Amino acid sequence: MPKSIKLREEESFFSRYLANQLSDSVFCIGADACFLYLNDSTCRQLEYSRQELLSMKLSDIEPDFSPQNWSQRWQFLSQQNSLVIKSRHRTRSGKLLLVELTYKYVKDQEKDFCCVFVRRVEETETKPDQYTNQLDCKSSIKSIYQEISRLKESEAQTAKALFLLCETLDSTAYATVAVSYEGEVLSYNQKFLEMWKIPHSLVLSKDSEECRNFFDCQLENPEVFHRSVWEISRETEAETYDTLRLKDGRVFAQCSKPQRLDDKIIGRVWSIWDVIELKQQIEAQIQKNQGTIEAVQAIEKAKQLSELRSRFFSMLCHQFRSSLNIISFSNSLLKRYANKWTDDKKLPYLDNIQTAVEQIAKQLDDLVFFGKSEVGQIEFKPKSVDLADFCRTQIMQIQPLSESKQQSIEFYSQGNCMAAGIDENILHHILINLLSNAIKYSPNGSKIEFRVLCEPERAIIKIKDQGIGIPEIDQQQLFDLFFRGSNVNSIPGSGMGLSIVKNLVEIHSGKIELESKVGIGTTFLIILPVRSRSAEG
Repeated sequence: MPKSIKLREEESFFSRYLANQLSDSVFCIGADACFLYLNDSTCRQLEYSRQELLSMKLSDIEPDFSPQNWSQRWQFLSQQNSLVIKSRHRTRSGKLLLVELTYKYVKDQEKDFCCVFVRRVEETETKPDQYTNQLDCKSSIKSIYQEISRLKESEAQTAKALFLLCETLDSTAYATVAVSYEGEVLSYNQKFLEMWKIPHSLVLSKDSEECRNFFDCQLENPEVFHRSVWEISRETEAETYDTLRLKDGRVFAQCSKPQRLDDKIIGRVWSIWDVIELKQQIEAQIQKNQGTIEAVQAIEKAKQLSELRSRFFSMLCHQFRSSLNIISFSNSLLKRYANKWTDDKKLPYLDNIQTAVEQIAKQLDDLVFFGKSEVGQIEFKPKSVDLADFCRTQIMQIQPLSESKQQSIEFYSQGNCMAAGIDENILHHILINLLSNAIKYSPNGSKIEFRVLCEPERAIIKIKDQGIGIPEIDQQQLFDLFFRGSNVNSIPGSGMGLSIVKNLVEIHSGKIELESKVGIGTTFLIILPVRSRSAEG
């Protein structure tokens, strides 16, 4: 055996021997709060074997431990090298010991750890709430204030955006929470605290036994929550959906999807809603809208709304959760890296938030407009309109969208298009919806044909695209609420647009027809009754 190796072994032997002769406890601990080494006095004091302690963390013996405080403690040690605090240790038998801990930070080549020297301050048991951890103010107050000043200065740069984001999250009907795969809660909104009735003193972390017990005590089957939140695999890329039944009778639905940073899955974002509460809100709104309808009509409408509610829940989950997840996760990243990222790095996440908010606003506008049409709240206000000029105006409004895909809209009109009996508001929604679909489902650089044929008693509007087309099997259901073609794949949409168009055409006493072939394109034909100016005279 080489002499140098023998000397190192002897040195290690005598070091362990000396440490084990000390009457005070001594142990070494890593950045993850796991024990790396401990002497015999530590085992005797805590009433555990060496093997047991080496498989434990500081949180297992320190009742006041929290991941946030430990992170701050470790950061302070890495800068100042030493720290003296008072804490409590719990023995195997449950006895609480008040101790003074002297931390010494050690960085050896690529490994860093802390040596902790333990001195008993009081021999008797203490009450759980009698003592709290205290930093040595004399050694840390200056650096803490410097760090706070630096963080405040950086935080001011994104304060306006974060305020808007938090207001948006807190105003949503869903509870949202982002959790890392280490069990750290990155972000949540006010609705999450209210739904679970979480006290402000509770530390939200997988490593907190108090936190786990809090959720377990509310749930009829805690295992579902464990599997879907605390124990979900890092490799699980699929979206998840679960139903949680609470002991107080409430039922929560939750859906989640993985979130990535630089192509790496770093956590998941959950959207949670109270099924019964949401159902009651929708039913209350439906009842309010039905207040002016005659009793016979209300009974018939209630039958239709029974099916609508079921499909409405599915649509809400599918449409809103993606936008809400984007908002929630972007918020968590901006909060977490506000003092590290440049403005250029933050901008894409702020753009994502803006886009998601606009998508939610559009979806809500569609819902409101559809609700009005369903209960007959849309008034038909006919007037004399130059149909050709009106259609050109709609093209100008939609043109930025078509130009973004290098598409052209070719417009033709024929006949005397000074027509009476046209409701501009209704026709506007019909045309914008059909033109938007033609643009969305057609490839870049394609052509959209827009024709208007004006006859004495009717106007025929044709919109033809070169898009993906609609399978024949889907065409019979295309105007059903929330139905979408089987070949739309990942193209976003709510399935409400054509249903709204059909209702509006019928309010206008017209009819709508379609002709489509997959891979070739789709043609929509709108026929509206009108009176030409000459006929009117």
